[in-house]
Amino acid sequence: MADAVQTGACSVTFGGETMGLVTNMSLSASRSTIEISTVDMAKDEPKRFIGAAHFDPGEVSLDILYDAVSSDHKRLLDNLEDAATDGVQAITFVVKDSAGADQTYSFKGIVTGWEVSAALDDALKVSVTIKLTGAGAFTHAMPTSD
Repeated sequence: MADAVQTGACSVTFGGETMGLVTNMSLSASRSTIEISTVDMAKDEPKRFIGAAHFDPGEVSLDILYDAVSSDHKRLLDNLEDAATDGVQAITFVVKDSAGADQTYSFKGIVTGWEVSAALDDALKVSVTIKLTGAGAFTHAMPTSD
């Protein structure tokens, strides 16, 4: 049985600029299914499905400690406000584990969500959603040996 590995340093870039003050990041992708069950199936027979031809590359979600003068945070907000002008931006999502392995996801995306959270005696926080589009790439580097 494989052992769980602790997350190490992670990073995300958007439009070529590394995002600072990120406290949490996640990536989700999905593929729809098509039901192929038929009316002549036995009563207790499980439904059947096949994978749809196209998959949804998904979304990247970021939780950041917002800095209004930071150029990287401004880039995210600018893309949300005017994606038609800013266009689709390159995004790279790198997860490093404590064993020294990197998993890198490279896509293109558009900022689609911006949720501000402000609480008494707490930092100003923003949750950002980036919709991924088109084909992406995934690479996995093995842990480095000492």
